[in-house]
Amino acid sequence: WAIEAGAVKNDAFHISSPSKNGEGARLALEAVLRQAQQPTEGLAMINAHGTATMFNDQMESVAIERTGLNTIPVNALKGYFGHTLGAAGILETIITMAALDDHTILGTKGFEERGVSGKIILTKDNMPTDKQRFVKMISGFGGGNAAILVNHGDCPLCAQPAENMGTVPVIQHHVHITPQTVEVDGQPLDHEGEGADLLTDLYKRYIADYPKYYKMDLLSRLGFVASELLLKAERKLTLDHLQFTHDRAVILFNHSSSIQADRNYQASIEDPDNYYPSPSAFVYTLPNIVTGEIAIRNGYQGETSFYILPCKDESLMQTIIKASCLDHQTQSILCGWLDAEDETHFEAELFIESIAK
Repeated sequence: WAIEAGAVKNDAFHISSPSKNGEGARLALEAVLRQAQQPTEGLAMINAHGTATMFNDQMESVAIERTGLNTIPVNALKGYFGHTLGAAGILETIITMAALDDHTILGTKGFEERGVSGKIILTKDNMPTDKQRFVKMISGFGGGNAAILVNHGDCPLCAQPAENMGTVPVIQHHVHITPQTVEVDGQPLDHEGEGADLLTDLYKRYIADYPKYYKMDLLSRLGFVASELLLKAERKLTLDHLQFTHDRAVILFNHSSSIQADRNYQASIEDPDNYYPSPSAFVYTLPNIVTGEIAIRNGYQGETSFYILPCKDESLMQTIIKASCLDHQTQSILCGWLDAEDETHFEAELFIESIAK
């Protein structure tokens, strides 16, 4: 089995609710179909994210129909084992591979009748098939939507020469923020305070038009402020940013994941006599929420990804960023290191990198 094509796209709609018209999922499916040489030939089925929630299932059905894939059988597997959260995508991909090895499209456990507006063919019972390709869909908080086309056979991407595996992005603008310092394109920026106070001063002094800032966790505040300063530098020097509204990617890295939000959420549940899980803290216990915040603010519907690394590895980061250039719609990337352990230990080193086609 090999991944023949893949894409990640953002709804740019809400950090925890999917777009009702399935915009991000549709864009991901369309990108996959563009990459594939024969997108629907031998396509056995689509395995949906299928959380059995109205918003998710509705938007997936609409996205499938809008992409013209509504004649392909669709199934969902969470009725068998529940929602495994971060493991869902890989688990459902492996199970689907095994089922097609057995020439079977698995039925959707518990399904009786279609309750969504997208006119799709959802399988109720196991079906036989001789086809050997499938599409896997997945969606998550932060507006992220992904799709891969999986094929039983050789990987066409693996056969390409290394020089065809994307172009090298060129750095256009750079922001660096620590608890004591702020630089934009190598020049110090006026500010007051240190740590979390420094971030709030930057917000009030240079942004001040997005009150949701005060609801964000530390990682999202850091990423939001850094991205805003970066984009202001871009807008000051060029009008090129206007063409990047829909296809700009946001790809970030760190070591600490969402540790500060995790600690705040843990504090809300550790007292058994006062057990009250905080929804406002829980929603930020995923580092990709910050990529969603940046996408929503700017209307970016390109790839949004957040990678957790053992350390700040510039070479590995550039390898991952370069791989995103395989999506030929991507013209620029807002990317870099974004780590926040606590209010006095954080670093943002973000770049805007353009891609010469």
